[in-house]
Amino acid sequence: MFLPWRATEFLEISGFLFLKTISGLSIPHRIVIAANYLTPKANVYEPLSWLMRDWQIGAYLVYRSGYVIMAPTAQNTPNPAQLLSLTGSAVHATNKAAYAQRVPGVPLYTEDINSHWDPFATFILNDDAWTHPAAGQFGYGVPYYNDYRYRQIATENMSLARIFRLKEYANLELRVEMQNLFNRTAIPNPTIQLNVPQTVNSQGQPTAGYGYSNAINAGGQRTGQIVAKIRF
Repeated sequence: MFLPWRATEFLEISGFLFLKTISGLSIPHRIVIAANYLTPKANVYEPLSWLMRDWQIGAYLVYRSGYVIMAPTAQNTPNPAQLLSLTGSAVHATNKAAYAQRVPGVPLYTEDINSHWDPFATFILNDDAWTHPAAGQFGYGVPYYNDYRYRQIATENMSLARIFRLKEYANLELRVEMQNLFNRTAIPNPTIQLNVPQTVNSQGQPTAGYGYSNAINAGGQRTGQIVAKIRF
């Protein structure tokens, strides 16, 4: 049965509780730009014109929303989902699960997850945003919420290439390829289990727990390569 309500809404009909959630693969915003440009012959000094023309500039740019984060599992005991051997409805979930409930008005993040926050100093997810159903109760939490997502993703790759004619039947192709052109840092996804206590080291840096991102595994460094190819 399809219910046209938002993920945070529910309806009780004749003793049955109906909940709606979005897909774990939801990506509401995505823009893809794929472009190629060939530099024309310029009306300048002939050797300079030869040097400037016939360069192929390519770009592949993707900007999209992050995937939704699975809501924390409920920690109430006894947990009816476990007692009744129910299976979690989330994508790839195989464990028995009921979900924690959101606390109205409490932010899901301690800072804007898409900002330049410091994973060495911040638990990015707010554990105060969730509460658990009463013992033995299902509650009304759902697996996914549209405003509870990982960081936005940007893919920015560009290339510069030109083919030089060496002889009648021989060409030299030069190509420069760059990945992650603007050197964006990819911060690892945070821990999403509420039952993992937050801990810090002697310097006050997060080391484990809900909302912890292991910055040691951060990636996304700019990479590039130069390719030379002779065709004959």
